[in-house]
Parts: sequence; C-alpha cells; structure tokens
Amino acid sequence: MKRLLCLIYAVLMVIMLMTGCSYNNGNKNRSVSVAGTTKEDGQSQITANTNSIESVNASPDDTGIEVPKTYPKVIINRMGYRKNDDKQVIFTGEKYGDTFNIVRAEDEVVVYTGKIHKKTTDIISKTAIASGDFSDFDEEGIYYIETDIIGRSYRFIISEHNYETIFLEAINNMALPEMESDAEQVKNICFCMDMTINALNYNSELFEMANESIDDEQKDIIQQLLNMSHWLIQQQAADGSIYNDYAATAAFCGIMSTGRTFFGKYGSEIEKECQKAGNMALKWLEGKSESKYEAADFYVMSKLMKTDYKAEYQKNADRFLKGNCTSMFDKNSENIYFEFCGALAYLDAEKNNNRDNCNKLMQALVDKAEKISTVAETDTMFGTGTRMYEECIYNIMIVGFVNYLTPNKEYTDIVKNNIVYIYGFNETGIYYLDSKQFWSNNDDAGQINAQWYGILLFGLSDLLRNVNNS
Repeated sequence: MKRLLCLIYAVLMVIMLMTGCSYNNGNKNRSVSVAGTTKEDGQSQITANTNSIESVNASPDDTGIEVPKTYPKVIINRMGYRKNDDKQVIFTGEKYGDTFNIVRAEDEVVVYTGKIHKKTTDIISKTAIASGDFSDFDEEGIYYIETDIIGRSYRFIISEHNYETIFLEAINNMALPEMESDAEQVKNICFCMDMTINALNYNSELFEMANESIDDEQKDIIQQLLNMSHWLIQQQAADGSIYNDYAATAAFCGIMSTGRTFFGKYGSEIEKECQKAGNMALKWLEGKSESKYEAADFYVMSKLMKTDYKAEYQKNADRFLKGNCTSMFDKNSENIYFEFCGALAYLDAEKNNNRDNCNKLMQALVDKAEKISTVAETDTMFGTGTRMYEECIYNIMIVGFVNYLTPNKEYTDIVKNNIVYIYGFNETGIYYLDSKQFWSNNDDAGQINAQWYGILLFGLSDLLRNVNNS
C-alpha cells in the first residue's frame, strides 16, 4: 500500500511539472474509450440497455397495491451486474437456508443455483449477514434471486452495458426536483453545478457521446446546467447578495466565474449574465469577510485567479493555504465543498498559482484518498469502509478525483463500491435514490443536498471511463 501511495504521488508530481501545476490542460488530448459505443454517420453514441432501473427493479411480487415500508432480506446490486465482473448477493435475518436460486424473470425458470456461505457479523454495522457468489454466471438478462426461507430479491439485470445505462439515466434526471428558494439550497446547487462541470471537463468525450443518445434537448446536460444558472441568477438581490448570506453569495460568485468560461465555449448568451451577476456578488462580498468565512473566500479567490487574475486574489488564496493546507478536506467539515472545489480551481489556475501550494494540496488529497482506501481494504463485506451514505458521497468525491489523475483498479473499485452502496447494495437494502434517481426524501436518506447529484455524476463518469479502459 505504501509503495502504491509513493507511486501515485510521484506521478502527480510529474503531471504538475508537465502542465504548469494545472491538472486539466491535457484534457483535450485525452482519449476516452467507451465500451458499448456505436458509430452512426460519424457520430459516437453510448450503447445502453433498453431497460431502465425503474423497470428492472420492480418487485417480482408487484401487485400495484401500496404496502407498508419494508426492507428486503435478499439484497442485490440494483445497479445490476456487469458481465465478467464479481457478483455478490447478501442475505439478512436469522435463517437463510443453504442455497439460493437465480430465476429468469421472463419465464420464471431457475437458471442457476448457488451456495449461501456461513453467516458472519459485519464488523462495521454489527449486522448478521450471509452472502452468496454467482460471479461465474454471465448470461445477459433480467433476474431475481429467491430462497426457500426468506423469499425473493428485487429484479436485477446482467449486462455488458449496465453502467452506461445508469450513467445515461443520471444525465436524463439531472434536472433537480422543486427546491426551496433559500440561501442553503442556492449554495448546494452552486456546488452541484461545480461538480458536474468538473465531471464534464474531465470526461468531455464521454458526455458528448452520452448526449448523442439523449433525444430530449431539455435533458441535455448543458441545457440542464443553463437552467440551473438561470434559476440561480433569479435568486440574486439588487445589492448583489444571495439572501444577504455570505456563504451563499460566495458560492454564487464562484460558480458565476466558472459559468463565464464554461458556457462561453458553447456560445451561450448567459456568459454575459454570469459575468454581470458575479461582479455584483463580488462587490457585495468585499469588506464583509470574517474569519469564519475564510474557506468561502478561498473558493472565490481561486475561481477568480483563472478568470480575472489579480495578484491580490492569489495572495488571499495563498494566505488561506498557508494556515490550512494540511488540515483541509475533513469529511466532517462544514466547509468541505468550499475547500474541495476551491482546491480544484486553484490547481487549475495554470501559471497563476504557487507550485509549493499545489504540491501540498496534491499531497493532502492523496493522503485522504489513501486513508479512505486503507479503511475500505478492511471492509470485506461492501468495500466502502463506512455504513453512512453521506460518507460514501465524500469517498466518491475524493477518490474519484485522485483516480482521474492516476487511474488504478484499487481506486476504481472504491468508487464503484461506494456508488453501488448508495444504489441499494448495503446491509439494509435501502435504495437511496427513487425511481427517477432523485435522492429519496425519507427518513433513511435524511436531508437532501443538491450537490450530491453532481458528485454522483462525477463518480459515475470516472467509473465508466476506467472500467471501459481497463
């Protein structure tokens, strides 16, 4: 593990030396191979399954009658299983039996019988769990798993292209549900946009191919980001603030700066609107800063270093890094998104940054990723190292970024395991997304944070790129 860490950090240092500290310069020349793509009239498209998550995950006993909320005792990966990949099933409860059957949903024929392994206690959740393995079964189709004692699972799909399907559905449903117009939601949507734009910048060819497969123009990822920008600008007061809230106004100012350069590539008129709104927000912020807002200030300064460089902006960003670099990116920090998105912006400021601070930021991110990896390695049940979906989101964000820079199977597996956990392969079988992939607004999912949409899309694009290039 230590050897891998040294290798990763060494590669990161070489990347920075070659790109002037920016990690995004080489993206135009980065080739992305997407398995399951087809070419028609010179256009590339992502091939996906015709079955959506909603249609596949219907209960085999679905009668159309509303029933009380229950948790399944036969837990499968509701993202589906990829051909030639590991395939596990989890059984909960006191009794399981000795074997399980895979049943083809179309004609209810048993096509595979597997062994249920001896019950163990999950070291993290302390839940009694048994498991079964059917990695050697690769016939494409829709199935469910049943046992004689504890019943059936939800349906699942085995396919070569199930990740492509999930990715396309995530883009299709990127439009956010109706949100409250308040400072906290504005801040969250700003970070949702930030993470989505980062995903687009890192894996542009992948998104371009995906958009070729989306028929509804309103669901085009660029159009959805434009819609978010328009909504955000409508929340701005005449004095430039967002509900007179410093943190929300800082998040807004930063994403408007990003919007200028990002939307400008597409010839959109909103580029000018973003510049005007961002300037108004910056003017309001000036002179109001306090120590508790220093992470928000770092985010704004890092964004402006790329679009409107001034020595003053870099000086302020460097001042924050001098005192905080080694303690950044704590998963429990209320400023984690200001720190993370601000760090990515600082690293991407090309020559307008301090190389020593770039090194420290890279080291801090690699250290966090390695810490996540070390904990996940001890988790023989789900490979996440956590049983909290909020921490899964954090893991996807940190490890996904480092994995973008230095792809390796270990980090790709961690990203996959955390995504799969959110999609229902966990100790209780809770599916944290509803049928349209919106975060479920229930007691299990807690308070919805809009930035999770962007982080999940960020992780899915990283996963799809790496598993198809492996």
